[in-house]
Amino acid sequence: TVVLCDRFPSRVVGAADSPRLAPCGGTGLAGRLYDSLASWERRIYEAITPPDVLIRLSLPLEEAVRRNEQRIKAGKEAEDYVRQRHARAELLVYPGVRELNLDTGRNFDATLREARLLVWDAATGSPRT
Repeated sequence: TVVLCDRFPSRVVGAADSPRLAPCGGTGLAGRLYDSLASWERRIYEAITPPDVLIRLSLPLEEAVRRNEQRIKAGKEAEDYVRQRHARAELLVYPGVRELNLDTGRNFDATLREARLLVWDAATGSPRT
């Protein structure tokens, strides 16, 4: 079975699509409650089965900013947001997971072709010829 998803959480607290609460070691009822919630959230994320293969998409920051500027979309993200999101993506780590890189800085057809080959290689265990 091949399952594709567009995001996968990392173990890094605060990284994109990852746990958000870091234990604070707080005292009192509020601090203990917060730490309990942080611990609960961490356990939920740790229960997610890691992927056999992860394909990491990469795009130079300036290209991401340029593409965002060219988008035609109501409520488009501001440049600062794109820059922050790009920086947070660099924090994602997946220990023990086979990670493949896909450069999305090329044209769409070339990127799609490469993505298909990466998925095929990973699913079949056979390198492309």
